[in-house]
Amino acid sequence: MDTVKIIKNGGSQAVRIPARYRIRGTVALIKKIPGGVAILEKSDAWVQFQNGLDLFSDDFFKGGRDLKSKR
Repeated sequence: MDTVKIIKNGGSQAVRIPARYRIRGTVALIKKIPGGVAILEKSDAWVQFQNGLDLFSDDFFKGGRDLKSKR
């Protein structure tokens, strides 16, 4: 894991991201997580959706789904 220097910029903080962690585009997503923050590339939502679908195995619903109502 690499380290970066935190720079004070007015009332905010900034970090210089090393070139090997380059983020495409001019806008990124940031989220506070336990113990720090995560910075993610902001990309087209449909691309993210498609990439998520690719994570499911081909037999994900092979056995069907149990949709019985609990009324």
